[in-house]
Amino acid sequence: MGCDKALLPVRGRPLIEHVVARLEPHFKEVIVSANHPERFVFLDARIVRDEAPGQGPLMGIASGLGASRHEVNFVIACDIPRLDFGFVRRMLRRARDFDCVVPKTAAGHLEPLCAVYRKSALPVMRATLAEGKRKISDAFPQCRVAWENLADAAWLRNINTIEDYQTYLTETSTSERGQR
Repeated sequence: MGCDKALLPVRGRPLIEHVVARLEPHFKEVIVSANHPERFVFLDARIVRDEAPGQGPLMGIASGLGASRHEVNFVIACDIPRLDFGFVRRMLRRARDFDCVVPKTAAGHLEPLCAVYRKSALPVMRATLAEGKRKISDAFPQCRVAWENLADAAWLRNINTIEDYQTYLTETSTSERGQR
């Protein structure tokens, strides 16, 4: 999009602030992993610098897991502003027996940036990064992964383009008017 999506304005606040605010009532700890943590000092969350900046989302997840005080961690991208916490709780329950619980559509599309990761996946992630691999899915073959069926999840949409952003702003404005 040519800019930091986390800082896109939504109702007068950065997008990431909305995401963090949605998470806070549901989790004991919220960590934001970032290449440039100074950009997020305004957040009421723990900010963790990526262990090696510029290495992509796998490094962000590994850095967040390494810093977390908890064995089981829900990971969400800053550009996924809506969540179904019933779905998230289902993934958290399944994580008892797996290193990762990752949503998967019927067409086989994975959503690794809206998933649950245990600290047990961290050594595999670090080894994958050490091999020069950057895709999150590159770590999956060495992990115990449960695929969570993502059948009808209209709520799960990333903001990847200006059009996605404009659509989200319109929907947010419309739902806000409906709540008055």
